[in-house]
Amino acid sequence: MVNGGITNDGRCLRTCRARPSMTVHTSRTLPRASALPHERIIQRHKMKTTHSIRAARPDDAARIAVLGAHVWVHTYAAAGVSEVIAQYVTAKFTPENILALLNDPGIVLLVAEANANLAGYIVMRFGSHHADVPTEIETLYIQDSFAGCGIGSALLTHARGVAMARTGNRAVWLIVNSQNEKAISFYRARGMTQDGIAYFELGGIKHENKVMVARD
Repeated sequence: MVNGGITNDGRCLRTCRARPSMTVHTSRTLPRASALPHERIIQRHKMKTTHSIRAARPDDAARIAVLGAHVWVHTYAAAGVSEVIAQYVTAKFTPENILALLNDPGIVLLVAEANANLAGYIVMRFGSHHADVPTEIETLYIQDSFAGCGIGSALLTHARGVAMARTGNRAVWLIVNSQNEKAISFYRARGMTQDGIAYFELGGIKHENKVMVARD
């Protein structure tokens, strides 16, 4: 095992110390948060953590669904869980929906594990175009307790490598909630720029999202 290296089976391996920080994520179905992302500080003992990245398997479906629901609620239900939010989360984040993604030939789903536990995941959708960019990062979710460990950066970098291998083009695009300033800053720090506005409707209300692109 080499910190920050690649193993022979293609997994990324990195070592970090878990610490409280921001939760970074994006999804094509992000509503606008009623308030800024939750920023309460969680007291934790720092632990040395090694994480790895690999393609998701069917037996990961339940864990991915739970983590997705956790991250979504943590960020977007800071004012409490409404009936609309409850219905959306329980319908969207199910093992069945995750299995459908895994069975879709246009989707690549990568997971990041820390000590054999799921810490984050990324969903890539090929053939989903924005202008000249053919690959969408549909979802990037990191459990808040692993924020700041470099897992989000590692997943994004790994995904762009997959895009290059599959399409000959490492450019990607995504949408991120316009009020999620921490996530926006995360993407900007990794070379992504705004390239439009998109909207998501939830409960009859349209929520603004920024379209961000990395072409380099």
